[in-house]
Amino acid sequence: MNFNVALLQILPTGSQQANLIKGLKYCKKAKQMGADIALFPEMWNIGYALTSDREENEKNTVELDSDYIAHFKELAKELNMAIGIFAVEQAPP
Repeated sequence: MNFNVALLQILPTGSQQANLIKGLKYCKKAKQMGADIALFPEMWNIGYALTSDREENEKNTVELDSDYIAHFKELAKELNMAIGIFAVEQAPP
């Protein structure tokens, strides 16, 4: 069985919301180019924007049932394509 993988090595934008929009756009583009699966860089939702301030970092985490993740799930169903989205997950300290 053959399948095509899109490695989305794209630069983050600086905000989680903008990364969501950019990520969805590139998933659609990958599908148009024949991808069966699109894989994002690790920590895509924050673009490696970690600080030494723990509280600030926690503001940028996402829950697995968040709207952020839900958008990618919905698009995967719509495009009939797997999407490997990597995000900093919200967890207890």
